Amino acid sequence: MPICPKCNKEIDYLQAHCEVVETYNVTIQKDEKTDKTMGLNWDHTDTDSVDNNDDDYCCPLCYAPLFYDSTSAQEFLESKTYEKVC
Repeated sequence: MPICPKCNKEIDYLQAHCEVVETYNVTIQKDEKTDKTMGLNWDHTDTDSVDNNDDDYCCPLCYAPLFYDSTSAQEFLESKTYEKVC
């Protein structure tokens, strides 16, 4: 199992932080009894990933960013040790 080079703990996965575009339908929310405007109602309709090659792969225990590309992240997870980190 790989060892995080920052916290020196064994990990079997990485957390990936990725950019996304979220789409919502936004409508006025009203009180049913008084018809008074309560604010906006946000109804989530879609999530699309942004392919900008700007993902962060982090340790799930100490949250340190370890890699910025999927190839390095995969090599790390497939090996017992990995020297190159951010």
